Amino acid sequence: MKNIFSITTTLAICLLFTACRKVINVDLNDSSPKLVVEGEVSNDSASRMSVRLTRSVNFDQSNTMPTVSGAVVVVTDSTIGVSDTLREVSPGTYHSNPYVGIPGHTYKLYIKDGNSEYFASSTMPMPVTLDSVFVTNFDAFGKTIKQVTPVFTDPAGIKNYYRFVEYVDGKEINQIFTFEDKYTDGLVNNMPIFNDDTSVIAGDNLRLEMQCIDQPAYDFFRTFSESALGSSSTPGNPVNNISGGALGYFSAHTSTSRSLIVP
Repeated sequence: MKNIFSITTTLAICLLFTACRKVINVDLNDSSPKLVVEGEVSNDSASRMSVRLTRSVNFDQSNTMPTVSGAVVVVTDSTIGVSDTLREVSPGTYHSNPYVGIPGHTYKLYIKDGNSEYFASSTMPMPVTLDSVFVTNFDAFGKTIKQVTPVFTDPAGIKNYYRFVEYVDGKEINQIFTFEDKYTDGLVNNMPIFNDDTSVIAGDNLRLEMQCIDQPAYDFFRTFSESALGSSSTPGNPVNNISGGALGYFSAHTSTSRSLIVP
């Protein structure tokens, strides 16, 4: 039986900056409901440790995944041995106090949901600076699409994985993009983000966030995207870094942003 696995944030494909949409059907290995985890730790000065918990539903049920309340959620900086128990600030959403993550540190996630326990780990990469962004017009299928190009220099000799999020007039658009430096190690990026959303128009205030993510988080987004786009030869559950039978991801990442008015 199929289940609906709907990550509230859009997930994306690797290598080229191409995107997939938000609600995605994924074949699960069985029909029993699964805990779905979206956990993040960032080095952004305005951030909090955040974990969102929902539960998967069967294919023939509503697309709306129920939130999971009353769980115990703990994030530990295992590099220095400091733990924080997150508060449930709204149904299924758990936050810490304001917190700035530390690049190079490893963060461990612990979740207790009823009698079930789940564990995850993510190491925050060193930051890469997003130097600037610019917008060009791309004509496809009779329509003009505004494409954003992030300008940054990939550190040479280090494996790097990136995730990009676009915001238009303060609202996150319904796509996310990921990229690895397999063919661009040490180079200045000149590849645009392929966004097929024609709602971006001249005069919009556009902000692009670049996250440096670790390989397990990247592998989750990549396999999620492959399942969504039907490009995997063996479709099934996206790989993830959460033990205990949950779905989703836990990502400790760095973040840098640039903004511009769309010409």
